[in-house]
Amino acid sequence: MPNFKNHRSGKYGSHSLAYQVEKAYYGMIDYVQLILSEEEREKLTTTYQNYFNSFKNNDTVYSKYRLEKQDYSSDPEMDQMGYDILDKLSSVYRLAKVKLGNNVKLFGSYYETLGTILDPAGDLMEAQFDSQYLFYLNQMGGAPAFHSKSAENIYNGLLGEKDEKTGEYKGPYKQLMDYYKSFDNLLKVEFTRQKLAKEGWTDLKERAFLEELKQKQQEAVDKFEKLYNVEDNRQYDEYLDNPLCHITGKYGSGRSAYEGVGVLRGQIKAIENGWGQDELVVLGSVGHMEAALKLARHEFEDFMISHKEYVEKNKDKRSSMNINEAEAYDNYVEDLKHEETNRKKYDELEKKLQELKTELWNTKVNSPEQKRELTTKVQNFINEQKDFSPVHFLSKFSLGESFEKQLIFVNEALGIDYAQREQQRFAVLHNKMEQAKVGVYFGTKEFDNIVTGVENLGKLMSGDKAVKDAAYKQVKADLQKYLKRKNKEIEGDEAEGKLPNANSVMRRDTMQNILDELTYKFEGILPKQAVKIEEKKEVKEVSPEMRAKREKKLSEAVDYYQALQSNVRQARGILSDSPEYTRFSMAVDHLLEVTRNMEKAYKSGSKLFDENKASKVYSEAILKMKERAYDYKAYKSEKKVLNSDDKRKMAIIDSVLSNRNKYFKQFKVDADKIPQKNKIVENRPKKL
Repeated sequence: MPNFKNHRSGKYGSHSLAYQVEKAYYGMIDYVQLILSEEEREKLTTTYQNYFNSFKNNDTVYSKYRLEKQDYSSDPEMDQMGYDILDKLSSVYRLAKVKLGNNVKLFGSYYETLGTILDPAGDLMEAQFDSQYLFYLNQMGGAPAFHSKSAENIYNGLLGEKDEKTGEYKGPYKQLMDYYKSFDNLLKVEFTRQKLAKEGWTDLKERAFLEELKQKQQEAVDKFEKLYNVEDNRQYDEYLDNPLCHITGKYGSGRSAYEGVGVLRGQIKAIENGWGQDELVVLGSVGHMEAALKLARHEFEDFMISHKEYVEKNKDKRSSMNINEAEAYDNYVEDLKHEETNRKKYDELEKKLQELKTELWNTKVNSPEQKRELTTKVQNFINEQKDFSPVHFLSKFSLGESFEKQLIFVNEALGIDYAQREQQRFAVLHNKMEQAKVGVYFGTKEFDNIVTGVENLGKLMSGDKAVKDAAYKQVKADLQKYLKRKNKEIEGDEAEGKLPNANSVMRRDTMQNILDELTYKFEGILPKQAVKIEEKKEVKEVSPEMRAKREKKLSEAVDYYQALQSNVRQARGILSDSPEYTRFSMAVDHLLEVTRNMEKAYKSGSKLFDENKASKVYSEAILKMKERAYDYKAYKSEKKVLNSDDKRKMAIIDSVLSNRNKYFKQFKVDADKIPQKNKIVENRPKKL
């Protein structure tokens, strides 16, 4: 069963669950038809209808574009019915992999996107309703037509003919699957945005997020362009629920992903030019308007050509036409009379938009004042053009209305309170330091002074620059002094073979993070770790089958280490314990954390995940734990009599030192480095 979230706690409250249920139900409908029996299908359909019939339809919520709405909100008592529907659909989703293996294999990208909708890592409704581009990109109507054709038939049809020169297939199969995958990635990035917003933004968090967002957006643009360039004469439409042009925007389709891709292009440029994550919509709106204008212009030119052909062909038949035919003919003639006027209107609008775009694309922003000035220019442009419409010609693309919708996003960007934003980000840093105040030995004036210094620095951010810079230099010096002392202390423990105090390490890492954040904010200098992440090359991706097997093994290992950790802690003394056993316990905690991190990395599907490096860290963690286990065994071997607590601990130690333990063999560990039972421990720390 998916890990269902508390849908009522989100921005859209009681609407959110209903939205997800609806999207999941219609997304999974083909798989439901293929897998469930007639009786099961009827039961699910009845449950779905009862769920939506229970709603109150007097509380409509609109997306920011007002192109999508959710009419229904339910009573809390009905939530379980919604969860039951999602649970049943999730069961169908899992069965599809077993019963329709070839289907899932051939259309894996589409299948994975349905999985994200069924069990999102965030609020699906908020992601879709608040995004400037996801609504346009979410053209799942172009999904494979599983209800009418077999997976193999659809696959072969979408492959198309083979190019004799290149050996490549001419159809859109690969391009379409890549497009689904890019949309799924962008949806997941929105969930990351939601998570970071709840945690609280900092400058470095925002920078890392924007790097990831830019990468995923560029991938989506590239995949769309490849799909758009497929030669499409409507020959592939029979294999899809909706025509391919509903994604590409060809053939005058009234809806498509084309405008959404325009937004992506604008937001990518905004990231390059220094705009913040909540300001990208400014250049995104320009990208949207440019794409909408191209679609409208293309439609206009096509229609003028077809009008001329029609009028020329039927001019001698006008007198014999019926009323409706004559009216249509006269409208075409009237359209042609205004052709040049409309062409000039489109030319003028295109020129003005290009001038605005050129200024924005060529300007790097570095201050709130500069951002507001440019945003105001976009706002003024939209207000001037929102009443645009061609003379007499009735276009599917209402440019004025389309432009005006962008005002929602632009006005939000103009409303950003930059002083408040700084205060909120400093509050996040302050909270981090406050949370680091843990442990019975904590309580240094040095640490408290730094916390106060950072707090005061935050209050000075909207004040005089010289005063602000001076305060920063003092805080930076205090942080560097603290870190120098703390690093020396921790390195000393490690040199003596001790595991450093966990709270001490945590406070050191917290203060290093604070220094990194402030150095980036005031000097624009990235921490070394961030630079390494930027320069890291893509690692060869493992196969989905192998990834699934390793995920399963890691999941089992996490369960085992959690149980081991619980046993180790329960065996500890009530009042005190030996340093040897304490270090062993800390080594088990560390191994569990390393394994959890590996499991998360595998599940994230990150292409930057370095398996070799992760395996080395995992192996080192096992080695360290075994060393600590043997230290304790050697220590206890000096005692002639073992009490019941000692025997309980020794049983745990022996299980850890056993070479038959399968969880220590998932990744290769140098056998020569693993402590053996007869190892002589020299310079073992004396008993405290």
